[in-house]
Amino acid sequence: MTKRNRAMSIGLIVLVLAIVTSCIAGASFAKYTTTITDDDSARVAKWNWSFNQDAQKKFDFDLFNTVNDTKGGAAETDVKAGNGETIIAPGTTGSFTINIENKSEVNATYAIEFSATNNDNIPIQYSLDDDTFANYKMDITQLDVNDTEIKMANDTDSDEATHTIYWRWVFETEGNGSDTSDTALGSKEELPTITVGATIIFKQVD
Repeated sequence: MTKRNRAMSIGLIVLVLAIVTSCIAGASFAKYTTTITDDDSARVAKWNWSFNQDAQKKFDFDLFNTVNDTKGGAAETDVKAGNGETIIAPGTTGSFTINIENKSEVNATYAIEFSATNNDNIPIQYSLDDDTFANYKMDITQLDVNDTEIKMANDTDSDEATHTIYWRWVFETEGNGSDTSDTALGSKEELPTITVGATIIFKQVD
């Protein structure tokens, strides 16, 4: 075999070995690959409340909307009705009921904070959910309701809470010291006023 033929033979052998080696290397780097994709979604739970059957973000605390002659009695007829305003006097009384409804999809608590602006010290007394004599307070903030659980709405109904605030201006008999101060209030040139408020605070239960 000539040198030229020998060189060509060696070249062919090298070429074949290179092809075989390449195939083996390619096979050694092959692999299985699998990709799995999944997702999930959720919506925000509803946060919704109703006050006195009115679905709004605030409520009217109309404490003096009824002025009665006596506790549980008929509407007052011995005190002049106001022209677009409410007029109270010794002996008058009334109440206001707050209905709270949790229409949310989360459990929660509610609290009620009462306030009063009474610069002339009109002697109004207040009671919460019980209008027996011993339960009346001069300071309405003593009636505050601390955090109280109210459950989420279920499939058929929503949880409710009801509170009634009673008020009265005690009618004193003649000769009692309170008569003098009451008379002084009604005799002022600029007649005193009283404003009572309530704030309801809702918190989600964690």
